[in-house]
Amino acid sequence: MMIIFLLIAFVAIYFIASYFTGKSPKRAIKAFTKPSALEILKERFANGEINASQYEEMKRVLMEEEGIYE
Repeated sequence: MMIIFLLIAFVAIYFIASYFTGKSPKRAIKAFTKPSALEILKERFANGEINASQYEEMKRVLMEEEGIYE
């Protein structure tokens, strides 16, 4: 019984702290997940590591592999 109370209290404190600090729980979870290939590609393009034509070609290949069509 005490464990359930402590668990509920911990979860409540976590969400209250998230609310007041402006950090959403989704953001916290995303920090621990691996970025997708498309997200990495977008980041590389934004950083200037690849040019627009390389970006478009790589994006097309990735979308075909994942079965995503625009």
